[in-house]
Amino acid sequence: MGLFGSRKQEPERSTEFDHEYVTLRDPGLPAGEIKQVLYEVMRDLGLLGLIFGPGPIGSCFETLADVAPVFRSTQSENGLIGDFPDEQDLFWYALRGTRGSAIVINFGPTSDDLFRQHSIDGPLSRHPLRDPFTWGTVLGRGASVPAPFADIFADAVLHPLNTLPGLSHLSAPPPKSSPDEPRVTLPVPPPGHPMERAYRVLTEASQCILVYGPGDLANLYTKVLTVAPDFAATTSTGDGGWIGRLPSPGVRWFGVEGTSGAGLVITVESRDAVPFVSTCIMPQIGSLQPEFTCEIAENGSVPGSFARLFTVAVQRPLSVLPGLAHLVQG
Repeated sequence: MGLFGSRKQEPERSTEFDHEYVTLRDPGLPAGEIKQVLYEVMRDLGLLGLIFGPGPIGSCFETLADVAPVFRSTQSENGLIGDFPDEQDLFWYALRGTRGSAIVINFGPTSDDLFRQHSIDGPLSRHPLRDPFTWGTVLGRGASVPAPFADIFADAVLHPLNTLPGLSHLSAPPPKSSPDEPRVTLPVPPPGHPMERAYRVLTEASQCILVYGPGDLANLYTKVLTVAPDFAATTSTGDGGWIGRLPSPGVRWFGVEGTSGAGLVITVESRDAVPFVSTCIMPQIGSLQPEFTCEIAENGSVPGSFARLFTVAVQRPLSVLPGLAHLVQG
């Protein structure tokens, strides 16, 4: 065959499901619960890949990996959310429930289309999965999904990736944290107080992601940067280097430090920011547990432990953090 000779290709199958579509039911779990977060990603993200069927999750993954071997190269920070080396804005997870199992692949707006077509959608469109599993893609927002998938999702739980065939090298998920501690409302700092700016930004945001714990702010930021490299692209909001902007509209952050430890506050200020935060920030931040506490705050209501840290802390300029010296304080 010549260098440019043609080669017979397997016919590609439709990526659409031959099922009735229904609106996925909101689990109604507390903000920050991982299944609730993942539901919101499915509701707000534009492109999902779904593999599901009435069989066990091990068989679901095995038939997927046989067709798309890239899944055997999965890496994971928290043992529940998987991604691939050198790929950004793309992650997957496994679900098991009483009505079957499923694998959900989330393609964020900045994920690599060539990687998706070559390593995932391309092979899956040419080679059918073994029964009883099926594959397809869901386009558009709104959590409109095939009815059998919705039935599986209803009582499903996330399945640890290290127990799937060929992924035993991954770390097990950390132990589930203790029950949620009581929430409190942050006290209002007096006029002119050094924390007045930080308090205002936190309480005016519709939702905030909090990551905090013992130690200094530089150490905390370094750990966050390791798992969430988008922080390296922080730009100034023009307020003298106290508040940073992440590479998505409506996402800002700042850091505080005191005698009780340090914390980062990431504010989500518009619905348009949800896909970015859900794919590039929340799963990565969550992987820092149990070394650091990761929580969601809404309308100034925060865990008591964060309130105790915040009320004795001071806000630090971002320019003191590794790699952010260009955000010079004005």
